[in-house]
Amino acid sequence: MPRLPPQRQRQQQQQPQPPPDAKCTNNSSQRSEPQRSTQHILVKLLELEDCVYRQQLIIAHLTQAAGDAYLKICKS
Repeated sequence: MPRLPPQRQRQQQQQPQPPPDAKCTNNSSQRSEPQRSTQHILVKLLELEDCVYRQQLIIAHLTQAAGDAYLKICKS
């Protein structure tokens, strides 16, 4: 039984070595995709800008409607 713990420690030492290799391969694949990610970010920003614009229009219409309703209440 005293021999089993050293074997477990050796296995644990071997396991951390593969992840750095995996990280290296991931980094090399990410180097070829910066343009895709930049374009994707720009598209998302444009979509968000459109959503913000639409929300501002909705707020403007609701504000106008609330003002009109307030004026009707005050006049009556």
